[in-house]
Parts: sequence; C-alpha cells; structure tokens
Amino acid sequence: MKKLKEIYRQLTKKWQKLSRRDKQIGGGLAFIVLLIAVIISSVPEADKQAEAAANEAMLLAERTRAHYRAKPNYWGLDSQYAVESGIVPQDMVRGDKIVNSMGQIVRIGLGVDGEAVMPGSRGFDVVFSNVNKKACMLLMSYKFSEQQKLGLSGVTLVNSSERNFSWSGENRFPLKILETREICEGKNIIVWNFE
Repeated sequence: MKKLKEIYRQLTKKWQKLSRRDKQIGGGLAFIVLLIAVIISSVPEADKQAEAAANEAMLLAERTRAHYRAKPNYWGLDSQYAVESGIVPQDMVRGDKIVNSMGQIVRIGLGVDGEAVMPGSRGFDVVFSNVNKKACMLLMSYKFSEQQKLGLSGVTLVNSSERNFSWSGENRFPLKILETREICEGKNIIVWNFE
C-alpha cells in the first residue's frame, strides 16, 4: 500500500509540472484508453449472451423433438402449447411469453408469427423477435457445434427484406461478422428452422 501511495504522489508531482497543453493531450489519451478498455470489456459479455441465446434455441429444439418423438409430426405445436406442455424451461417463461437470455421474445411454431404447426409438417421454427443490430450480428455469425447443426436446417433473417440461409449454397450460414453488418438492421427477426 505504501508503494502505491508513493507512485501516486510521484505521478501527481509530474502532472503538476506539465503545461496546460500537455495536460489536455494526456487527458485526451487517457480518455481514449479508457474508452477502448470499456469497449473491449463489453464485447465478451455480448458474446456470452449471444452464445446463451443460441444455445436456448437449440435447447428448445431438443426438448421439442423429445416431446414429439413418438408422434408422426409436430401437429399443434405453437408457443402456448410449448409452455403448457413443459417444452419451454420455466426460467424462459415470463407471464404468457417466452423470453431468451438476451431479452427477446421467442415464438415456437411455423413462420415469423410462430403459427400452430399443421398436420403433415415435418419441421418447426424457433423465432427471436425484436433483435437489435448488435445481437443480430452476433447470432447470425454464431458458430454452432457439429452436434447442434444436425437438426437446424436453415435460418431466415427478416427485416426490410427476407433472406434464407443454410449450411451450403449461395447464402451460407453462419456468416462472417463483417457480412452481418450489411444485412442486420435496427430491428430484426431471426427464424431458426428445425427438422
């Protein structure tokens, strides 16, 4: 502790000897360094939230598949049924809504509105609504494990336009983070297509 006090005292003396212009430059540099440190420290937290949200989509898919394992298709699946039947973990239920770890409303069913799956449908969607640009960029560039990829047939991004992505072909998923800057907007809907 004595050593820290001594260092502080020495720095204070040196600071007092600096000209006004040098103090302004030093203060500006200190502000820039602090700003960079804050930005760098916030990135891992955002990455962790995106990872948690992506894993929640996978968890919902796994639990849905397990629930419908003995049935020929996903007939009747929608958000309300998913909550009532215990497909959705209780920590994701807020009143009558499903909410992911990023605070986005989640729908389960078919399409952007999570409509009830009709007889004969062999797939279902997990939909993240009101996704901001930063979250969209992180989620659309998220690299799933090989195990997670198995049931995920594609991803649809809806904003001012609608784009479909898959593991192969022209619109490959996941995207590079720089690619997401151009396609993600202020308000997005991400539809995870599962089989």
